[in-house]
Amino acid sequence: MKAFRTALLLLFVAAIAPQTLRAAATSDGTAIEQAAPEADVRVVTGGVEVSNPSAEVRTVEVYSITGTMAGRRDIGGGDSVRIELAPGIYIVRVADKAVRVLVR
Repeated sequence: MKAFRTALLLLFVAAIAPQTLRAAATSDGTAIEQAAPEADVRVVTGGVEVSNPSAEVRTVEVYSITGTMAGRRDIGGGDSVRIELAPGIYIVRVADKAVRVLVR
């Protein structure tokens, strides 16, 4: 059963992890793809800290390994937020980026 949960988790992370791309117009009217700045997710004592380098407001979602939501916060551009968590394995999702973290 544990192997099944791990495989399911890996499929979930792979499905939501593509990088966000933006199209920007150049002076001649053509478009180039630019990657949006990604959020920085760091494990700190007793939780995670997420920094948002973009100018957009983003939603931070934290899920336990069993799939239950452990926390959700909106984070403004240039801000950071700390989410307190019990020890365990979590998936932190910000925009189209998802990372797995171990909180001790």
